[in-house]
Amino acid sequence: MGGRVRRGFIYSLVTKRAEERTLTAALRREVEEAVEAMRLMVEREVMPDPPAWRGACVNCEFRRFCNDVV
Repeated sequence: MGGRVRRGFIYSLVTKRAEERTLTAALRREVEEAVEAMRLMVEREVMPDPPAWRGACVNCEFRRFCNDVV
């Protein structure tokens, strides 16, 4: 739409709160890379590999799916 995005929000499933984040150039690149990775996963119909540290799964909405498969 041609506008400039200067801030974003991260929603936590655990706390049920949104936290505002100022978008720096580095964070903008990180977000763009994450969105592209998600787009490719949907396009290719593949799930990401499980994390090396299972503690990361606590806040993941796919944890029940992974428990059924693994």
